[in-house]
Amino acid sequence: MKKLLLSLLISLPTLINAQPVDGFGKIKLGKTYDQLLSDIDVNPKKIVSSKNEKLSFSEVYRPRKATLVIYDSAHFQESLKYSYVMCESAKLLLLPSYKVSDIEVNNLELKFFNDTLYSIQITNPTSDFTTAFKLKYGSGKTETEKKTVQCSNALTGAGKFEVEEVAYTTTWSGEPDDIRAYSRLSDYRDSECKHQYISYYLISYDPTSTIVSQCERATKDIIKKRTEAQMKAKIKDF
Repeated sequence: MKKLLLSLLISLPTLINAQPVDGFGKIKLGKTYDQLLSDIDVNPKKIVSSKNEKLSFSEVYRPRKATLVIYDSAHFQESLKYSYVMCESAKLLLLPSYKVSDIEVNNLELKFFNDTLYSIQITNPTSDFTTAFKLKYGSGKTETEKKTVQCSNALTGAGKFEVEEVAYTTTWSGEPDDIRAYSRLSDYRDSECKHQYISYYLISYDPTSTIVSQCERATKDIIKKRTEAQMKAKIKDF
């Protein structure tokens, strides 16, 4: 019955006024870390605390348990630098799932700065989540990007051939203007030219995102200088 109702609503013209996009359920931008945990009924004692160097790829993008990732100035893995907390006042909460309105939301990345939630990301959301999001916030504006890439068949040794990659980006705008919300669905080929899909939703408060980005660049510069100093020390007798 619920799915039938959703289908009927989708088939009708959009009558719901688009609201400012600030999150979903009880996960909203601007909440403190403790407030959020209380609101979504997560016991802080059951959250695993992890420093950067202990993370694996699967733990970041397919978390099996609630994990709080904290800043660690002493370690940094180049291979996963884009998923790391590289600012001392920032932290990242990874949640395997969150249920709202009978909809299971998986693979959540919640970013905090000065103890305030400023970014929400959902990787590979379900169709139920996508439907509910658009019913609440409107359809948004979708743009399509296409590009042609060259592939080769490694098994048969056949020559190169061309395939098309497509990406769909949907954006939502409204008051306040400094909140950025968009979704992206990419149909692409990996390094072996196998068909791959990835999609995600991102809601973020841009002023804080900018501050964190500046902080991360400063951290990278420190790491780079430290690495160069260590290399020079190794070859001091060269």
